[in-house]
Amino acid sequence: MKKIILALLGAQIILALAIPAGTFAQTSTPPRGEDRRGNICAELDSKISKIGQHSEERKGEFTSHRDERKSKLEERWDRFLSERTDRRTNRDSNLEEHLSKLEGRASTDAQKAAVAKFKDAVLTAIKIRRDAVDAAVKAFRDGVKAELEARKVTIDKAFTDRTAALKAAADKAKADCAAGVDVKTIRANFSTAMKAAQDAFKTARKANEEMKAKLESLKETKKTAIEKAHSDFKATLEKAKADLKSALGEPAGSSTSSSQ
Repeated sequence: MKKIILALLGAQIILALAIPAGTFAQTSTPPRGEDRRGNICAELDSKISKIGQHSEERKGEFTSHRDERKSKLEERWDRFLSERTDRRTNRDSNLEEHLSKLEGRASTDAQKAAVAKFKDAVLTAIKIRRDAVDAAVKAFRDGVKAELEARKVTIDKAFTDRTAALKAAADKAKADCAAGVDVKTIRANFSTAMKAAQDAFKTARKANEEMKAKLESLKETKKTAIEKAHSDFKATLEKAKADLKSALGEPAGSSTSSSQ
């Protein structure tokens, strides 16, 4: 009996060794590492989608604000030109009235000639000053517009480059997930690529600081040109008044506008 039992046990052991492992499994379960990779890759794909959406929203907000600032700048410029035209018209009217009074006070041919010379000198000086001021203001405005356009090109390129870098990083991460690359490596590569893209974007946006310096330079150049125009006008006017005083034998009493 004992021999029969031993024979049966030996047969069971041999049978067990002969059957492949997993034969009795009802379902197959992926290795734990692959399941973890799938979850992480799915999370990464969701994260990439959110980053892309946020990037596009930021670009839209920036573009909207830029267009709004440009519109306001144009409105201020148009208002400045309109107000300047009104000021000049009023002062020209006052000047013409004053010159007419001077002409009325001239009784001799010599005095009339002196007043005519004074009038011509003043009107010429005003035109020269206004032309100089207009040129300075136009140069400033053209310079500002050029800087704003250059900044627009730079920032638009920065957004485009960042979007391209995001897409490249996302494509690389997805390809690595599909190829079975270690999840830590995938994450590290993606983070490195995103940091590089963001650093490049920040560097490009530093053009704002450079633009401020350029605008200050343009403003200073305009100020210098306008101050010179006024100075030259004042010198010409003082000489014309002195000549008129000498011809009339009394103070000319001339007061002219120093408007732009």
